Amino acid sequence: MTPSAHLRTVQRTQDDGRKRKPISAAMALEMLEVAGRQHARDRIACALALFTGMRESELCALRWRDIRWADEEIVFYRQKQKAYHTAPFNPMLERELRRWWADNRGGPMPDF
Repeated sequence: MTPSAHLRTVQRTQDDGRKRKPISAAMALEMLEVAGRQHARDRIACALALFTGMRESELCALRWRDIRWADEEIVFYRQKQKAYHTAPFNPMLERELRRWWADNRGGPMPDF
C-alpha cells in the first residue's frame, strides 16, 4: 500500500467563502519531512494533525494513555465542543508514533 493511500481528504462542513484545496499526499509527506528536520516532536505533532485533524490545543493535551492501540484510535477532548472525540489512526500514523517512542522515550512501549 502506498503512503498516499493512508491520507484522506478532510472536507469542510461550513462554507466560509474561501476557496480551499486539500493538500496532496506528496505535500503532506514533505511537511512531515520538513517538520522532522526541526525536532522529532514537531514531526509527530504534524503527523497527528495531518492524520487525525486534531487542533493545536488537542495535540498539546494528548497523553500516551489516550491512544487505544487495540482499537486503533485516539481519544481526545475537543475544548471548543466540550466533548470527547475519537479519531482512527492508520498504519502510517502508528509507525510515526512507535518511531517517536523508540527515538525519544526508549525501550519497549508500555501497555497503557
